[in-house]
Amino acid sequence: MSQFKKQYVVDQNMLRSDDLEKYLSEGNQIIITDHLMLEPFKAEPKNHSLMINRNLQILTTHPNQTIVISGGLGDLMRTEKSQGFPISIDQLVSEENTLMFKNWLEDHNKLIDRGQNIAMERINEDLSYIEDTYKPLIQKLSSGIKGEERRRYKDDKSSRVADIKDTALELLKIEFNHDVNNFIEKKSIWLTFCIVHIWRILDWAIKNGADSSKSINGDQFDIKYVVLSCFFDGLLTKEKWMMECRKDTLTIFNDLQIQNLIPR
Repeated sequence: MSQFKKQYVVDQNMLRSDDLEKYLSEGNQIIITDHLMLEPFKAEPKNHSLMINRNLQILTTHPNQTIVISGGLGDLMRTEKSQGFPISIDQLVSEENTLMFKNWLEDHNKLIDRGQNIAMERINEDLSYIEDTYKPLIQKLSSGIKGEERRRYKDDKSSRVADIKDTALELLKIEFNHDVNNFIEKKSIWLTFCIVHIWRILDWAIKNGADSSKSINGDQFDIKYVVLSCFFDGLLTKEKWMMECRKDTLTIFNDLQIQNLIPR
């Protein structure tokens, strides 16, 4: 059992917040994801050092209240697929990565030196996915949702959540050739990702697409925060949609438990 009261995943937009300082002062723990350390590198290269120093200022004073995820979301999903069942909490966090992160808190330049090239490669891959796959999916779905169905999704939250659940389960069956029992008997990264991804795509589609919004480029980071937060006590973020998405995702898991697909 953790010595800390709560364990929350933290979004980058909270790293300089008084709310984060308050949360840590209450004896809670922060879950550090790999993409949290990638986000500062979205800034101009000349600002990388400044961004990282500012982002880590609060955490530097609470080094023993951080724990780091064992890998990127893609790594975790590949692990689940190769082993044939959901990863455990012990697999989800890494003592080695946590010690490395504490070392970075003592010397931020080590993070910049180690992470800059990796970060830019990952960021460019994410942006390519947004432009080549994510946005077209949103636009295709948006054009296919007619007026009455759009109103139903906006007005009937339970109907929207039910459709998201059914679609996520179908995607999981396709990915695993219908051999999905292990991934729905216990909460899995794969099913959580499917739910959150579909939730956000549908959210944009209901809003008539995403052509005019620059914020969509951050979704590849934000979706990962939401997914991983579902395995811990909560999520620290300023984004209302992320909190709503997390709540709906957990509602789906509760519904699956009631249906005896996932044991309590």
